[in-house]
Amino acid sequence: MSDRNLAPNFPTRGAVGDLRLWFNEPARDWDSALPLGNGRLGAMVFGGVREELLQLNEDTLWSGFPLVGHPHPDPRILGEIRRLVLHEKRYTDADELARQYQGPFNESYMPLGDLSIKFRHEHEAVEYRRDLDLSTAIASVQYQVGDVCFTRELFSSAVHQVIVMRLTSSVPGQISFTANLDAPLRSSTVPVSSNSLALRGKAPSHVVSHHLETDNPIQYQEAEGLGMRFEARVLAVAEGGAVSTNHAGLHVDGATAVTLLIAGGTGYKGFGQFPDRSPAEISEAIDCTMDSAAAYSYDELRRAHLAEYQGLFERVSISIGSGLTPNEPTDFRLRAENVRGDAQLAALYAQFGRYLLISSSRPGSQPANLQGIWNADPRPTWGSDYTVNMNLEMNYWLAEMANLAECHEPLLELVRDLSVDGRNTAQLTYGCRGWAMHNGSDLWRGTWTAGAGHPTSTPDWSMWPMGGPWLCQHLWEHYAFGGDGEYLRSFAYPVMKGAAEFCLDWLVEDGDGYLVTCPSTSVENSFFDDDGQKAAVSSGSTMDMQLIWDLFSNSILASALIDIDEGFRTTLSGALARLLPHRIGKHGQLQEWSLDFEEFEPA
Repeated sequence: MSDRNLAPNFPTRGAVGDLRLWFNEPARDWDSALPLGNGRLGAMVFGGVREELLQLNEDTLWSGFPLVGHPHPDPRILGEIRRLVLHEKRYTDADELARQYQGPFNESYMPLGDLSIKFRHEHEAVEYRRDLDLSTAIASVQYQVGDVCFTRELFSSAVHQVIVMRLTSSVPGQISFTANLDAPLRSSTVPVSSNSLALRGKAPSHVVSHHLETDNPIQYQEAEGLGMRFEARVLAVAEGGAVSTNHAGLHVDGATAVTLLIAGGTGYKGFGQFPDRSPAEISEAIDCTMDSAAAYSYDELRRAHLAEYQGLFERVSISIGSGLTPNEPTDFRLRAENVRGDAQLAALYAQFGRYLLISSSRPGSQPANLQGIWNADPRPTWGSDYTVNMNLEMNYWLAEMANLAECHEPLLELVRDLSVDGRNTAQLTYGCRGWAMHNGSDLWRGTWTAGAGHPTSTPDWSMWPMGGPWLCQHLWEHYAFGGDGEYLRSFAYPVMKGAAEFCLDWLVEDGDGYLVTCPSTSVENSFFDDDGQKAAVSSGSTMDMQLIWDLFSNSILASALIDIDEGFRTTLSGALARLLPHRIGKHGQLQEWSLDFEEFEPA
């Protein structure tokens, strides 16, 4: 019998306000698997009966290495674009010139590997249930085979930096399985001890963007540092029965309970350093992690995990309305015809957002990327990167208001990192002070424009150096909620000031006494010019003006609060007063551009 056709006689569990996502069948695909994470180490849990699958991720496992040199076009192009836009209104010609700013696409976030566990069940399973309890960050799978009830519990521990899986049976000696590690990257699996298996490999030196057609999209180089080394490890501690390893995997026979510990590590050394840590160094670090975690019982690991996780999650409770249906499977509740009468589903959804942020962004980890920390594809869509023109910010819009300020920290650290390479981008690309950031970045913290090599890459997303002002909004918001003056003085304000310096130099007069950005785009939208031609580049888009207004206003206030840079504050105030104001268009809409163009994709 297949896993998908299990008997639906699931146990009822959960009361009003229950924070469980639950299903009466295993995951059909990656999108329906259950996500676990501790900020650094993630897993997607499929919950199969005859075969469990955990798709694993480690947040520093990316393709590539630091770029040597900084891509930049002929600086004379900028003046020509401004002439075409401001004086001749030749927007399509400006678009063509703006394409010359496009540099290499970002590198990609990589999967760590898959842990598959094949069980030796002799009969079909009934009473199946798979769930994720948001209040504990513990996923569970339970079902019955014959007279035996099998249960799995899984969590990703931020305390011990391992994923923990506990397997139990209601009848002694009934747990038998073979576990194996595999990966879509170049790798091999070897026994480490009688109860431990390791997957060791090397990430690609480059993954060609999914936008580009090529016969060789995933590229490797043998030289150290040109693609990082990585390792995943699984260790089994059994109660009863026997454990062994060989070339075919890790084998458990006749156990009553088993605790699996899963760890991972990479050769990453920092965004400005080549990832040339040796396999031995990576293994040694994982040995220490495993030894530390294995010194504790499952109950001790679980209690430590709960205390740490709930210290974050339990800061906020949400209750909305009535008519709740926690005893219905989550996929049933999400059907359009059922949502309207299920007000508490909105509360569950909001708490799921908090859960995902806690799981994918912790102090010391990398920030949540396009897919948090979860990705199974060695050539993911948009590189599973940090897309700065909206997606990255969206990940963190809830951080402060949802009382998860600590989970905001990886993004704030990323912004400070980006300001380093961003100074090269501002100076070499545009001849400006301060720092600039474009559409997206990756583990290596590049800030240039992307899109080179793609025949349909358009300036509507690539010609956008306003990532700095938008990201700086998060620096200010963290201060506004926390009120830490030292953080504002030593961390946030210097980065905000650099972004403001760029904007001061980037602004130009529009001929009517206002300051505008030029070239300027309204991200991922285009307009029709007076000749009916589609174009993206103009001047003073409303989005640009809003972001600069916000940055200047916050920088002025920050400067006053810490009593520094009075002259710079005065300069910002003068520029702020001259920014192009918002305008209302012929349809009664807030104009998206400085002129009342017809939108290519109207809202």
